[in-house]
Amino acid sequence: MSATLRMKYAVAAAGILLLIFLTIDLLVPLGVAAGVPYLAVVLTAWWMADRRAVFVLAGLSTLFVIIGYFFSPDAGILWQVLANRAMAIFAIWTTATLVLMATRSTERHGKHVQRHTRELRESKKSLRLITDNIPALISYIANEYRYRFLNKRYEEWFFPPIEKLIERRCRLSPAP
Repeated sequence: MSATLRMKYAVAAAGILLLIFLTIDLLVPLGVAAGVPYLAVVLTAWWMADRRAVFVLAGLSTLFVIIGYFFSPDAGILWQVLANRAMAIFAIWTTATLVLMATRSTERHGKHVQRHTRELRESKKSLRLITDNIPALISYIANEYRYRFLNKRYEEWFFPPIEKLIERRCRLSPAP
């Protein structure tokens, strides 16, 4: 799935969840922990490529928690209702912070993987250059006596391209 399509699905999911949770929040009397489901909205930002989405969704969730406070049916003790809403807002922003930290960690990990992959390719290229210029047959035979590495001398001696020999079984195997 492309990043653009994933972003569209995540935005749609966040919008639908916001509306569903606001509707529930407006129908449920105050005093019920109706602000907590907005955490799911903030978590949808994990699928979005843009970090700003985390702040936007956390801000919208906070706004909807406040709207729910003013427009929900009146019930409950005021200090409990306010404490409930404050804890919901705290949970929303804590979740947003954790999503941002996880996203940053994933990005950092991705950069490390790219760098190590590039270094591995360069190392493999250097190894290939060195072994291809040694005047000897060099090979690596792994499990089940299959060729995993062959230098260019094999092509000169046995004619088939190296690529055709890789993963083929070696005809000569040590005696048991």
